[in-house]
Amino acid sequence: MTKEDIVALGYRKKQLEIFSKLLTDKAYFESLKSKYKASGDEHLWQLYFEKNTWIFGYGLSYIFNTPLENSKLEQYVSGFDFNNSGKRIDALLKTKGIVESFCFAEIKTHNATLLKQVKTPYRPESWQVSDELTGAIAQVQRTVQKSVANIRTKTDIKDKDGNLTGEKVFYIIQKRLL
Repeated sequence: MTKEDIVALGYRKKQLEIFSKLLTDKAYFESLKSKYKASGDEHLWQLYFEKNTWIFGYGLSYIFNTPLENSKLEQYVSGFDFNNSGKRIDALLKTKGIVESFCFAEIKTHNATLLKQVKTPYRPESWQVSDELTGAIAQVQRTVQKSVANIRTKTDIKDKDGNLTGEKVFYIIQKRLL
């Protein structure tokens, strides 16, 4: 193990402590929201994940996901003009491997209700998902659908000035509920 590995592990341990406090300590959550001038709960989580993109990929079939180089997680994935509305995704990631492909993610806060609040299951051991969760799934599907028209099979990523970065990402459709 190198010195850099030890520093990275220390950083991640501290960030997981912050993650735990964000989930369990409402006063701490609100204080960070104020400190970082987050416009809402989801915005604070967005800021946290921007600093901790290493979290994406852990436990997800061992496919490590990372943001596009030098980019924020939240991205417009289809343009807007006089005839079309723009479509934004909470996190546009790419897989890391021999072939890098896009991964679209929708962030739900720790306060989101993911299961319907009912007394009995829909079927034995089968509970219904909430409208918020089905809405998020529909939103991601619509975002992907609108993106298909704008993202080619292979995309050469450009920086903010339009220069090629050398980064190449492929568009591979793979459905998976995270």
